[in-house]
Amino acid sequence: MTWFYANNRERKGPVSEEEFRGLVTQGEIKHDTLVWNEEMANWEPYAKVQAESVAASAPPPLKKEVVAEPAAQCATASEESVKSMSGGIICAGCNEPFHFESVTRVGDVYSCHFCRPKLELDLEDAQLNADYVPPEEILGSDYESSLGSCVGRGLEVWTHGFFALVFATVVVYLIRFMCGSIPFIGGLINMILHGAIMGGYWMCFIRRLRGEDPQGALFSGIGPRFVDLIIVTVLCSILPTLFLVPGVMFAVAGGLMQNGGVQLFGIVTLLIGGMLSIYLLIGWMFSIPLAADKGLKFWPAMQLSRQMVSKQFGANLFLVIAVGVFLVVPQFVVAAKAYPILQEKLNGVSPQELLGNLDQTMMEVFTPLAPYILTTIAWSTFYMPFFMSCLAVRYDDIFGNLQEE
Repeated sequence: MTWFYANNRERKGPVSEEEFRGLVTQGEIKHDTLVWNEEMANWEPYAKVQAESVAASAPPPLKKEVVAEPAAQCATASEESVKSMSGGIICAGCNEPFHFESVTRVGDVYSCHFCRPKLELDLEDAQLNADYVPPEEILGSDYESSLGSCVGRGLEVWTHGFFALVFATVVVYLIRFMCGSIPFIGGLINMILHGAIMGGYWMCFIRRLRGEDPQGALFSGIGPRFVDLIIVTVLCSILPTLFLVPGVMFAVAGGLMQNGGVQLFGIVTLLIGGMLSIYLLIGWMFSIPLAADKGLKFWPAMQLSRQMVSKQFGANLFLVIAVGVFLVVPQFVVAAKAYPILQEKLNGVSPQELLGNLDQTMMEVFTPLAPYILTTIAWSTFYMPFFMSCLAVRYDDIFGNLQEE
């Protein structure tokens, strides 16, 4: 592109883009200098051309209100960064001297016309990042997240993204069902993929809550965070159950030996182990989203989740119970309906007869239960997104300002 400019009512040019920039640097072309190129209809002051160029190259408006301090990487306008040289003021982008009428202020620095778009973008990114804090500051603070707020905002997330979230739930159920139905290795495949799928499932709700597009989020766990999501899921599934093993062993042994003391000890141990299991299950409830959303490694994610949840453990436990009770009640109803039917169908049937006519027995048992099972599946498919939306609200209230790794 070639430029023309006016100096003392005399037309100068043509000059190349590089020569034009040099004239701006030297102060030959000022804010009120008339300039023109082949893309312009009329001669315009350089200041207007500069403003239009900056507007055309500027990033889209930010969705989040920016109230933070300016970027560290944008050198502040101090004696070191804003100093006069023979040519004028130093641009913070290219470190070249410019005439004072050829630079504009960007935050606490000065920029030439050519570097201004990038400096403005860097400043906005830094201002957004300044809202986020490291884990140490999160641990040193508390949070407010009431049950009513979680349910209300969770309901809003659920209704606004209803079809997308239900579809994601159906996909998760289908993947787990198909993986689990693979002979011999289905359970192993399910365990490996469960963490990554649940990480992506969490991200669907987190992005929807933040007003972002959840498209592609469901499979976002299959990537750099895949291994940590697997480890988090395995540890959070296995470790809490280990506290139940001693109590079960003593209770069973006491029953077999008909020793009331041993059996009582087993029951007490089982109760204590159950409370520890509940503590860990609730404490680690945000380990998967911390790994998927913030990129934390498996153990820091588990530790940070437990430490922050423990600050208001009762409130977090109550949220899970209050919202989750409607998810599990239909399952108990089906179990209550199924038990008498199973007892009737299997009464007096030997294991050999059962295995010999397994297909027929399964058909006779599950045909009357089909309406209950289908109702439970349908209810879970529609209600699970609401349950997850409420948990996502609580997660964002606690960890929304946490820096990503």
